[in-house]
Amino acid sequence: MPALKLLLVEDDRIVRIPVRDALEDAGYLVTDCADGTSAQRLLSSESFDIVLSDVRLPGVDGLSLFRLARGLHPPPSVVLMTAYADTDHAVTAMREGVRDYVLKPFELDELLLRLGAVRDEVQFRLRVGRAQAMEASELSEQLAGNTPPMVQLRDRLEAAAGSDIAVLLVGETGTGKDLAARLIHQRSARAARPFVPVNCAAIPENLFESEMFGHEKGAFTGAERRRAGRFEAADTGTLFLDEVGELSLPNQAKLLRAIETSSFEPVGDATTRKVDLRVISATNRDLGLAVANGTFRRDLYYRLKVIDVWLPPLREHRADIPLLVGKFLGDIARRQGKPAQVLAPSAAAALATHDYPGNVRELLHALERAVALSRGKPIALEHLPIELARTLPGTDARAADTALRPLGEAVEQFERQYIERALEHAEGHRGRAASLLGISRKSLWERLRDAEVEAQLAAQRLKPPQS
Repeated sequence: MPALKLLLVEDDRIVRIPVRDALEDAGYLVTDCADGTSAQRLLSSESFDIVLSDVRLPGVDGLSLFRLARGLHPPPSVVLMTAYADTDHAVTAMREGVRDYVLKPFELDELLLRLGAVRDEVQFRLRVGRAQAMEASELSEQLAGNTPPMVQLRDRLEAAAGSDIAVLLVGETGTGKDLAARLIHQRSARAARPFVPVNCAAIPENLFESEMFGHEKGAFTGAERRRAGRFEAADTGTLFLDEVGELSLPNQAKLLRAIETSSFEPVGDATTRKVDLRVISATNRDLGLAVANGTFRRDLYYRLKVIDVWLPPLREHRADIPLLVGKFLGDIARRQGKPAQVLAPSAAAALATHDYPGNVRELLHALERAVALSRGKPIALEHLPIELARTLPGTDARAADTALRPLGEAVEQFERQYIERALEHAEGHRGRAASLLGISRKSLWERLRDAEVEAQLAAQRLKPPQS
């Protein structure tokens, strides 16, 4: 790991110089200054991993520096040095998020030991951040597709990731709202900070405040210890409110207040605690209609949907099914340490023509099931869930499975067959067929040329395509 950058703020030169030298010997990259005003300028212009500051300083005091640092992205970990008389201020700061405080006078070894624990935490967060950045490309692949709806979706998510405002993800179950939320977070300036998902539909009505805001020991029967809530856990990062449309009106009001004020009070504690977090929400409900019906607060609705992103159902970008099938089968094979599966033509045709009410999640689970049941043999219709198997006539389809071929060829075949169906449905009109498939007219032309569908249509005596 590279050396961590540390800002040392201490007005007493007799203390500052030996502390600086000890920190540099311990491997930190130290910048030191003697007053809070200079430290404030440094924090505004440079990025630091740790701030070690005295509480009492000329100009701007240590607590004010901490509050400034807390608003940075990403914020440094702050450790305060304080005299015994200032411990009350230090304890208050600890509640607000200061990582630790050291009482003066102190031994240098003690200081280095306390800072070592902070350094370990910072390095862990940096490693997590790098892993998340790598995972972000994998998440983007799971939202794969070359059709206009999917290209537009990824563009919208990238734009949302570049800001720090609230996002509302709207889409049917299984369209990838959780993936989209994680992608926004991992492409944002908060990527190295916590991502805290909350399933709003799973929180019991009477436990909402405890779950979201935490509680103190003894706050209610069974509260045997202090528990941090989701808001505190997401501080400096992203809070993801999944199924937000399922919250009751009273809990909507509590959520709105916390979001508007960026603060909360744990159950059993009247102390207000500030947080700095970004909110991403998701729902499969029409919240606009819920507002009109009086079941969702209008003010909360507009607070959550500063940017709204719609995730299309799979039936509206069917042309991406071959790509998704090939990708998912490859991913499953790699996870299980198996060779790529061969796909029987009838199974491929069933995968291409199913309506997928469960969307991409349903497709993925169907393929996971098929790989498990086929046990290395070619994936046939019988290995798919019954809902997909019923898509095709059983007897004819199973007979066709004797003509097995590599996955790539089978995927190309069912893509051709599906384009043919779209052209039939559009009575040969290419523009209308392209719209049904969710692809551009140019893309359809290219697919027709590559797959030689024109020749097949002529052989089947279909109506000639119109321009």
